[in-house]
Amino acid sequence: HLDWATGTGRFLRNILSLIKGEIVTLEIDYATCVGLRDFLKKIRRYSKVTIIYGGARNMPLANNSIDSVSTWSGLDEPKVGKAIDESQRVLKKNKVLVASGLFFEENSKSLKVALKEGIEFGKKDKAYQYFKKLGFKDIDYKTFFEGKWTEGDSFLPRKGDCYASYAIAGKKSD
Repeated sequence: HLDWATGTGRFLRNILSLIKGEIVTLEIDYATCVGLRDFLKKIRRYSKVTIIYGGARNMPLANNSIDSVSTWSGLDEPKVGKAIDESQRVLKKNKVLVASGLFFEENSKSLKVALKEGIEFGKKDKAYQYFKKLGFKDIDYKTFFEGKWTEGDSFLPRKGDCYASYAIAGKKSD
């Protein structure tokens, strides 16, 4: 299993017991990789996880080599389309990519900032359209939270803007 944009492992810690084989993480920030390694050692799960210091837009993995791919909030990264392309490249045929992110209401401050920063999937249904364009099948798209952001010092979402958290999964075509 490959998890990219792993960060400090908030999502990873929830799937450690669900994944039977090896888990490969891909994280572009070196200090975060060190923190993740220390966390995994502390909970005695380091032997199951390989941490790769690198970016998801240029994965150092062979074509069709990964059984499943995930990213928690990775769809909120700038220029994430290349990371989705790379996920499809390394994913074996008929295997699943699962991802999540946020989308923002039309004409909101949050959407304007997202688009300015190159976060393509900040618009509703954009990730679904991209998965379809790449030929993923059995696409499942669900919104699991909608709300109004109340914190004042966050980059995204912006205070007072409505946003939604969603997840999308698709199977790589034959």
